[in-house]
Amino acid sequence: MRAHPSALTVSLALLLGAAALRALLLPPSTPDSIPPGAVSLDSLRRGDWWSALTWIFTHRDWIHLLSNALILLAGSRLALRSLGNTHFSAIFLLGSWLGALLTFSLRPEAVLIGASGSALALAAASAALHPNLNLLPASSRLSLSARSLFLGVLFANIALEFSSRLLASSDLPALHSQAHLVHIAALLTGWSYVRTLEHLQSRHTPSQPPPPQPPLDRFLKDQIDPLLEKLHSHGPSSLSRTERALLDEAARRISPPRQ
Repeated sequence: MRAHPSALTVSLALLLGAAALRALLLPPSTPDSIPPGAVSLDSLRRGDWWSALTWIFTHRDWIHLLSNALILLAGSRLALRSLGNTHFSAIFLLGSWLGALLTFSLRPEAVLIGASGSALALAAASAALHPNLNLLPASSRLSLSARSLFLGVLFANIALEFSSRLLASSDLPALHSQAHLVHIAALLTGWSYVRTLEHLQSRHTPSQPPPPQPPLDRFLKDQIDPLLEKLHSHGPSSLSRTERALLDEAARRISPPRQ
């Protein structure tokens, strides 16, 4: 039977292929220029609808590409294994698209490029699937759960976004990145997607039927006889509410139904 490539393999191939194609065919962009393939409100207004997809698969430079590819490779394998290709692809696209939507809502002048939103959304989905997974080696005395890392990265990006607004005149490049809002929305998208999916699956899972009652003779011997001995030895006040309920159940099962 022929094996089909996973969504993770396809995503990495598209990222690397787009970056290589851009490096071969397009001149390098200057720091102040808009990189080819980027998305902005202006590009969408001009009718460049394809930029809504190309910005995810193109990057400013090889360092930008490799950092996103490593996050995608390391953080999304659990999501792919547990959710399958369809949900993987949905989270991949929603992470970037909802990140762009939040960014353009609060920063209309933003120009976006790169797959960090998709990579972080899938990493957050993996954390939601296995929140208590220890990410540090077993030999380490320390522990770092997937949930803790998710919250740490989320709050770090929230803090950077607020700092960039409060310290607008600062020269620190990290404070002026336009990706913080993308990262925040992407992390929340991946986590919420998994939680919503689990909720829907639990609602559609048929409830288990109650276990069958044991035969009357076994029920009386195993559960009622010890209670009768306790009642005889210590009096009615020694019985708990659960034990009294068992005696009532025995009385109902012994008494013949009224005609």
